[in-house]
Amino acid sequence: MRRGARAIKRRIRVATIGALIVAGVTAGAWSGITPAGAQAEPIQLHAPAGAGVILDFDHDGRIDTGDRATGRTPLEDPTTGERVGTALFECVATTRIVIEQRKGTWLCTYVVELSEGHITLQGKDPAGVGTHVFAVTGGTGLYRSATGEATEVDTEDGEDLTIHLEP
Repeated sequence: MRRGARAIKRRIRVATIGALIVAGVTAGAWSGITPAGAQAEPIQLHAPAGAGVILDFDHDGRIDTGDRATGRTPLEDPTTGERVGTALFECVATTRIVIEQRKGTWLCTYVVELSEGHITLQGKDPAGVGTHVFAVTGGTGLYRSATGEATEVDTEDGEDLTIHLEP
């Protein structure tokens, strides 16, 4: 019977060590998540210019209310230029858009696809080059509870996106 008790203790010890290893690996994989009240590092991304198409539903050559811009674009790390994901987007014109005059507004939804999961963004996007803020409305994977804000800066060579997730 003593041998049986030792074998059980050994199994418990091995199971405990295994559980601690799994916990350590899991904690390392989730190290990007910060404790409540702590400030998470923002996610910095760059989307090169030139992606997407305009859907002119009444074929009048203008972007009117209800027309759309849609597409997908690669996302890069702005410091290294390395591709880190993809953005899918659809924007609906809420007013007549005259980009050259910075007139008009889009209502946009973005899905930011990263290796750890997806982040969804929504908000108004004024026409032309500028800075605006989107709401983080959710996500999947590591970002499944995502909330916060994203700042998008339109530039001549694309868009710079900074996503601030709330802890």
